[in-house]
Amino acid sequence: MVKNSVEGWVIPTFAALTGPYAGVLKEIRWAADEGLKEVNAAGGVAGRPMRFEYYDSASDAAKAHTVGVKGLAKNPLIVLSLDISGGYSGVMDLVVEEEGLFCISVGPGSTAIRDYAPRAGQLMNTIENICYGGVREWLELNPDIERVVILHGSVFPDYVVAGEYMARAVQDAGRTLVGKVPYDEFTTVDFSPVALAALEMNPDGFGFQSLGSPVAQIMIELQRSGVTENRRFLIGLCADYPEWYDMGQGGVFDGSYMSTHSYPDQPDPRWQSIYQRWEEYSGLPATLGVYLGYDVASYFKHAIEETGITGDPAKLTEERQLLADWCYTRDSFPFAMEAAPVKYGMAMRPNYLCVIENDNKVFVEKIPLEEIPEEVLERFGLLK
Repeated sequence: MVKNSVEGWVIPTFAALTGPYAGVLKEIRWAADEGLKEVNAAGGVAGRPMRFEYYDSASDAAKAHTVGVKGLAKNPLIVLSLDISGGYSGVMDLVVEEEGLFCISVGPGSTAIRDYAPRAGQLMNTIENICYGGVREWLELNPDIERVVILHGSVFPDYVVAGEYMARAVQDAGRTLVGKVPYDEFTTVDFSPVALAALEMNPDGFGFQSLGSPVAQIMIELQRSGVTENRRFLIGLCADYPEWYDMGQGGVFDGSYMSTHSYPDQPDPRWQSIYQRWEEYSGLPATLGVYLGYDVASYFKHAIEETGITGDPAKLTEERQLLADWCYTRDSFPFAMEAAPVKYGMAMRPNYLCVIENDNKVFVEKIPLEEIPEEVLERFGLLK
């Protein structure tokens, strides 16, 4: 990377700054930039500053391809994606054409990582692990919940996978899965038919997995229709975004359970600091976006310094591969919430079951970390 050998480490960063995911990406970008400020204030990376050079994918594969050409024309060592949709695939179709080039993302989903392995990585667990364990722990704490319906988004592929694994967890817990209710998480305006479809199955428990706003709207419709105990709701990780809390202000969702990657009282001082700063900035609890974005700069710092790369353009191919190998597998990485290994490009970070009290998450228990299911490894082509 010509510039970096003298001026610093420039990381092309592709993000949905506009389009349907822009609201979600706002928190992620804020946290990534805060983490970057900390890295640079502490001396930078190998003694040189690092910066993220943003390109707007607009969650659109064609636009992402166009801006991706511009970003990759600068011969980067590694790239960052803060997108989780079509923008991610548009960039990755270019990345896989570059020998040894690796893309770290906050979390496009394990189905996307599979499609581009071994040149893709995400700083979160597999969607299968994320969804399965939370349901089991929720049902164990609520033994009287016998009949469960799963409501999930149908557009983003990993929400479909999420619904599948949540359903499996219900059945493996010995409860009755009364059905699944998929819905378009982007274009649906009135969620009352979704709530009605769920209620017609006569459930006494409801599991959700999609973006925060649809989940919040469905929960409110269910409450209006007579569901009086919020403990009967399990909110999946993907709904842990500011709009869910914003719509539930005033204790509307208190008592419901959330399977999530983060909670306020985790003791790491880095997490405490970033959590407090986000609350001061936004007036809302730190959620999935802060959790995912904050560690990005630190991850790059460790990768560059521990591989000893120099940014010498004459060593571009070699140093790209060194970074790709480092990012793909780690025995452990000191993430702010909790240290965790990285397997097949995916950070095997634990989940936590929380209950909502006074509009915020309160830790209940740590969800046991599952191994990556064999069928997932088989989809990755990793089973011999």
